[in-house]
Amino acid sequence: MYLFKYIPKLKSEKVIGHSVVANSLSEAKRKATMTLRYVHTECNRIEIYRGRHELAYRHLSESYWTNVYTYSDFDVTRDEVEYRLEYDNPNKLSEDELYKQCYTDDFLYVQAWEDFVETVGQLLEKLAPSAYVHIEGKNLGWRGLSGEMYIELPSSDPIANAKHLLRKLICSADSNIRMESVAGKALYFNITHHDNPINGDSFTVTAMSPTAYQKAA
Repeated sequence: MYLFKYIPKLKSEKVIGHSVVANSLSEAKRKATMTLRYVHTECNRIEIYRGRHELAYRHLSESYWTNVYTYSDFDVTRDEVEYRLEYDNPNKLSEDELYKQCYTDDFLYVQAWEDFVETVGQLLEKLAPSAYVHIEGKNLGWRGLSGEMYIELPSSDPIANAKHLLRKLICSADSNIRMESVAGKALYFNITHHDNPINGDSFTVTAMSPTAYQKAA
């Protein structure tokens, strides 16, 4: 089940929600666009959710969708507790007991993190087949600094390259990560942590040619 949210142009108007069944995110995107014709409000943006997780959005002034990927220990724990409460709780544990159970399940977090890293690797491979990327950072840390760097991805293995990139971006083990993939042209990261818990560090990752990298590095 997917939830569509149609965001009106006027803030005084209500957000319109609509639920549909779809077999994939691609099908959900098609249905979201088709359903728009029945929305009697001028909209600015469509958002697609599964549960409480935003999966994609599209500004109606643009022709493309932006896919959204996230990782946080909190979300991993909450999602697993909700799943066990509904589908996998043979001992009838309380919600608090399930939270304690999940906190000690290291594999739960390892698997979720590996899935996220694999996704980053796949997107990075499509974005930068030349293996060179430019990273622009804004609002970094508690001082709100900015900067840029140029990196060469070190491996033919997408997962190794994803880990290499994430090590450049993440400064704290308590980070919550939101990544947006924009029409194959860029990856946007917003990373909140204890030194920047509200707005987060922002990074834009784009591909570079080997010639541009040699000139810049």
